[in-house]
Amino acid sequence: MIIKSVRLASFTLIEAVVAMIIVLACFWLSGMIYINLLRTDARGEKLRAFTETKRIAIESKQQRSYFDEEIMIDSALFVTKTIGTYRDNAELKVLHLETFNKTKRKLASYKQIIIAE
Repeated sequence: MIIKSVRLASFTLIEAVVAMIIVLACFWLSGMIYINLLRTDARGEKLRAFTETKRIAIESKQQRSYFDEEIMIDSALFVTKTIGTYRDNAELKVLHLETFNKTKRKLASYKQIIIAE
């Protein structure tokens, strides 16, 4: 009876370490992409809030609607507009807008001094 010695193909230790590093890099990269997507979503909400705040400020100045009010924007954003005097000057007013999301988290704030005519 003759016993043949057959060498089976197997990984060396270096090949196994290289494969583990490649898999680890893939997991790290996918984690970074996921975190970046989560941050981008929050930035989009803040950008929309700032855009709506600026739009309301422009409309308030054009229409000369200098009174306090609360504005709801498609049930996702809530804007509070307050008008106050600036340093006890009757001609100058402070337009202050704050924008919140559904969970009452402040997303944007806008303050401007205006001339009340």
